[in-house]
Amino acid sequence: MKTIEETRHARFTQLLDAQEYGSVGALAKALGRSPAQVSQWKNRSRRASGGVCNIDSESARDIERLTGRERGWMDSDPDRDQPAMSSMGLTVATWLDHTLPEDKLNRAFWLIHQMVFADEWPELSTAAPLMPASPSREPIEEREPSRNR
Repeated sequence: MKTIEETRHARFTQLLDAQEYGSVGALAKALGRSPAQVSQWKNRSRRASGGVCNIDSESARDIERLTGRERGWMDSDPDRDQPAMSSMGLTVATWLDHTLPEDKLNRAFWLIHQMVFADEWPELSTAAPLMPASPSREPIEEREPSRNR
């Protein structure tokens, strides 16, 4: 697990790599800081006292505010970010979570659980298509999951 200093440095690096800033000078200007200070944060420069130039909590909140990020963004590990909905790496669970209301989401996960863990698979036939062919047919979400016992 990353330390808060490592996490903030990773987020800071993301800002420097972003097209909207892209350089130490541009980010320094946006933050109202000197390019020297931004460079020290970027490089995690050593202080004369032996410590490393890290981004403290007050500076992290300023960075978030001045760059339009949500509060706490600097403290959240970028390696744990969820993929964007348009991403090819989108998981089924993430897709379902963003497309179904909670009651239907629960039913979908129950059905998946039954199929995977209880090895109970619904019977597929031409009489009950997975997708309704026309609006006159009963919507999928109104059907009860089939139970093979």
